[in-house]
Amino acid sequence: ATIPDVAGRVRFVPRLSPEDFVSLTAAADVVFDAPHFSGGNTSYEAFALGKPVVTHIGEFMRGRVTHGQYRAMGLGDDFARATTAGMGDLALRLGQDVDYRRDAEARVRAASESLWDDDDAVAAFAEFLRFAHARAMG
Repeated sequence: ATIPDVAGRVRFVPRLSPEDFVSLTAAADVVFDAPHFSGGNTSYEAFALGKPVVTHIGEFMRGRVTHGQYRAMGLGDDFARATTAGMGDLALRLGQDVDYRRDAEARVRAASESLWDDDDAVAAFAEFLRFAHARAMG
């Protein structure tokens, strides 16, 4: 209702198998992390494919997961924006500027390696689990 001039171009995809979802992500020019939902696993999958994810630097945790992944990769705010208008501008640039998109994909592909073999993250998660277990046991 709010975008009648382009509503006919909006398509909803039915639930996909994991394999089909990864294939769809691999074919995408732009992966968009909606501000009201956390990219989390989807962002990891996109990064594994070398796809930059346009994300929002939100005030709530759901808006910070993908941004945190970027920070862990050393890409900071490169593909994160504080406003939805900024997200839209970045998504358009990735979708329309082939050279920029290819450069972004190469940067994500190179930087994402740091997400997979992070012993510090594993140790921090293990420590959290020990703490949570001890607290739950009283």
